[in-house]
Amino acid sequence: MAIPNTGWYEIFADNQAGASTVALPPISIPANSNIRAHAMMLQAGHGVQSNLWATDVYVSKYVQDGVEKPGPARFLLGHNITQIFLQADVVNSAVRGGLLIEYF
Repeated sequence: MAIPNTGWYEIFADNQAGASTVALPPISIPANSNIRAHAMMLQAGHGVQSNLWATDVYVSKYVQDGVEKPGPARFLLGHNITQIFLQADVVNSAVRGGLLIEYF
């Protein structure tokens, strides 16, 4: 069994005094590829300013067979997914997230 090729992308969002959304530019994938993609939170935390905080890292949308599909998604598996949009949201906190793409 062959080991799949991989791609790794990281995203970071930080707002200790409110809410923010950060999105990476679209991640392009060659047409007619089979992929598996995993969005994950790598690190999250908050300062002492607030006890109310939230973080999230996810695929906000993706394009498959030329059709834009809505998120949120944390796992994608399929053929001919040509774009993935990774997003991070924070409220009174910071988050570092990652997206691992496996090509097979």
